[in-house]
Amino acid sequence: MVHFEQWEGFEGRIWREEINVRDFIQKNYKPYAGDERFLADPTEATDKLWGILQKLQKEERAKGGVLDMETHVVSGLTAYGAGYISEADKALEQIVGLQTDKPLKRAFMPFGGIKMAEEACRNYGYEPDPELHRIFTEYAPTHNEGVFMAYTPEMKKARHSHIVTGLPDTYGRGRIVGDYRRVALYGIDYLIKAKQNDFANCGDGTMTEEIVRQREEIAMQIAADNHDALVLGLAMLEWENGGATLEQAAEYINRVSTKVKAVAPEMLIFVQGLPVQTPEDTQYIYDHTDAVGFIGINNMDYGTKPIQDTVAAFKSAKIHA
Repeated sequence: MVHFEQWEGFEGRIWREEINVRDFIQKNYKPYAGDERFLADPTEATDKLWGILQKLQKEERAKGGVLDMETHVVSGLTAYGAGYISEADKALEQIVGLQTDKPLKRAFMPFGGIKMAEEACRNYGYEPDPELHRIFTEYAPTHNEGVFMAYTPEMKKARHSHIVTGLPDTYGRGRIVGDYRRVALYGIDYLIKAKQNDFANCGDGTMTEEIVRQREEIAMQIAADNHDALVLGLAMLEWENGGATLEQAAEYINRVSTKVKAVAPEMLIFVQGLPVQTPEDTQYIYDHTDAVGFIGINNMDYGTKPIQDTVAAFKSAKIHA
């Protein structure tokens, strides 16, 4: 069981053994029955920053409700660096970071539906990047598309005739609300290790549709933690015929890669394990996926060939990504 010195003085056991913020809160919260007198007045820095923001809000209203809009960068947790209400007075800010890189600049959120995101831009005189349209129509399905794929014919008819409203295709927007309290409690490094453990132990080794989808989701979560590379272990995966073919492995790699790069475009994808055993197998993976490397372990059959020759053969495979 891991232990951090910052945990000294807190009660509970389960939250120490697993990622469980709720258990930590339940074991350590103390009800407050007083009134608002414990609140302090705003500081001089807060008053100054609030004054700057009010001026920007006035400009926003004068421009018809939108001060600025993003048209090139897809909104995400790591899409931007630290943003400030005022660059000139950023030393006053205690908590940095905005939804985009400028105050009151509207984010581009295509996961709720690329058409809706593009229309939002054009309604205020902005033209979205055509490359984003290509990505979100050819490669990355949006939340809106996913919901429509799940609708039955009866649901579509009810929606079209306005019998049922408030459906999740335009309302849900595909949002996942992050529980950032766990970052303060466990730290990023420990959370990443926990997710890597989830990925390694996902399923019982059988490659069912549910397990494939779950592994994709976990891989995306790991990618969102700002890693530089992701290693996809293939050896533990078994298909219905008893073992994965190179074609099935390539399809799996591409599915995960597409999902991961939707949130982390610069992520490097490596593969490891069966059915990749030979330099020819490695070349097939490079030719049919955007993997940039293969990590060899003891599943390789070196036979009587010198290790140097085998390594050289693997290194000769051409990466196309």
